[in-house]
Amino acid sequence: MTFHRWTPFLTAVVGQGLAFIRVLAILHEIHIFGYNGLVRCAMSSPVESSSEERKQSGVEREYRTEQIVVYWEPALCVHTARCLNALPQVFDVNRRPWVDVHAASADEIARVVALCPTSALRYERLDGASQEEAPEVTTIQARPNGPLYVRGKLQIVDQDGSVRQLNRAVLCRCGLSGNRPFCDNTHRKAGFKTTD
Repeated sequence: MTFHRWTPFLTAVVGQGLAFIRVLAILHEIHIFGYNGLVRCAMSSPVESSSEERKQSGVEREYRTEQIVVYWEPALCVHTARCLNALPQVFDVNRRPWVDVHAASADEIARVVALCPTSALRYERLDGASQEEAPEVTTIQARPNGPLYVRGKLQIVDQDGSVRQLNRAVLCRCGLSGNRPFCDNTHRKAGFKTTD
């Protein structure tokens, strides 16, 4: 699935047959031509941070052992805290570095990194274990008063024209993000609301 630069529509190219669909994310609904469905998201609330803070810390960092490398890209993080809650001995924002890949097994770390909805956390297995694979079916979940959570084989064209290949992304729905097409939590400060 390929998402192009932000417009009111997210244009998606799906599958090898290049079946084109237009996804219109308005309010609390996702409209796909030929299908009109309501998709709800029960994700946890993100912790607030400014897009300026993330832009300044946009350099990807890596944390490695002989079994696994964890990559962290701050510019994509929307602070859902899934990593902090699931494996606090590895992910601890009160410690520097905040990721300690020696504090748990590579399997545990990979499981928790895969919970990250944004791909801000990614991993690479060095021990021959399987790498993270994108789900066969691309899913889009609209978060009430917030962004779109997307999982699948994604190619995302960002504001500067760079193509990103990700398995997970959180995309802006309010149109105000400083990191479009990715969410940067600006919707929270702007009071972006959807109807229930």
